[in-house]
Amino acid sequence: RLEDFTDRRAEFLSGGMKKKLALACTLIYRPKVLLLDEPTTGVDPVSRREFWSILSELRGNGMTLFISTPYMDEAERCSTVAFLDGGKIKLCSSPNVIKASFSGEMVELIARPQRRAQQLISSFDYVRDIEVYGERLQITVDNAQEAAKRLEGDLSGMVELISILPKAPTMESAFIEMIRTGSRGQGPETRGQGLGSRDQGPGSRV
Repeated sequence: RLEDFTDRRAEFLSGGMKKKLALACTLIYRPKVLLLDEPTTGVDPVSRREFWSILSELRGNGMTLFISTPYMDEAERCSTVAFLDGGKIKLCSSPNVIKASFSGEMVELIARPQRRAQQLISSFDYVRDIEVYGERLQITVDNAQEAAKRLEGDLSGMVELISILPKAPTMESAFIEMIRTGSRGQGPETRGQGLGSRDQGPGSRV
């Protein structure tokens, strides 16, 4: 993937190409275990996808990878994820187990004006939490199906409701809940194990 840049000095490469060059230099020694500290931070989306394609190839060839990342979508690519807070592991398990540990259910809503919708929803007693993601409001409730119906009725005539749908919990929602509640412990699938193995593929430190 660096063939087109063999005549260019490293200092003149883009951020994404520099990351790939650094990885290529590391792989010269054919390590069995590779430690990567936020390897895609500051990299554009296309280069980030290409970088993870390379990591997937390495995983397929039997290499063990330990990766730290601030991106939850990257963490979901790993077989085992450890959440760190204050330098301590708060949770260590597979992405599916971590998402299943989320204590509530979620509803995703788009409404205009968004600010007004957010203020109204925050006042409803059946809403546990609300987060803004661009034009979307992600709302934590106890029962998503029931809450979606109640939200539709309670917001009728107050705002323009564009869409409202139940949403599966995400790694990010589980992480935010863990930080806010100060929960501790390890998932049942990985208690007593490391963050990754050659068979499992990449691990992730978030």
